[in-house]
Amino acid sequence: MIHKIIDLLIILIFGSCIFFKLSDSTPILWVLAFLPIIIVATCSLFDKEAKVLLGIYMLALLIFISRYVPDFFDWIQSGFPPFFGINNGINAERMQEFWSLILSLLATIWYYNRFKEKES
Repeated sequence: MIHKIIDLLIILIFGSCIFFKLSDSTPILWVLAFLPIIIVATCSLFDKEAKVLLGIYMLALLIFISRYVPDFFDWIQSGFPPFFGINNGINAERMQEFWSLILSLLATIWYYNRFKEKES
């Protein structure tokens, strides 16, 4: 039962990420970035496993996140300024995107481990 609640939370969280990125200059990119984890969570909700999609998605996420690494180091060097509200000289939107992708990667790792546990 707890897994079903987590599945629903993941669907809600990443569905809202897509919703808020629809006004972005590249909304298709963000739909493609978050839709796979929603599909994996939906499959899991109905006791199905989407292992192939999960593997491809994890690889794509790692490549996508690598584009944000320089911004992440700039954020660290500037003393971890908040990226909500006042900008403080960092690209706040890039940091929001970076952390949403990291959250997506964590959810992907969680599903990977969960599917692996089901096999054994």
